[in-house]
Amino acid sequence: MREVFTDSRELGLSIAEIAEKRQLSPQTVKNQLSAALKRLRTGLRQWIKIIF
Repeated sequence: MREVFTDSRELGLSIAEIAEKRQLSPQTVKNQLSAALKRLRTGLRQWIKIIF
């Protein structure tokens, strides 16, 4: 999941490019990106509660 997110955000690769690079289906890439973003949002919410 981390590698897919990094490829997407840091390297700017498209879903198709990540799927080809990682030998995954495009749907798997989408699912992993979605799960990574959900984990980030959840973690950030917790930090915001602590700060404020």
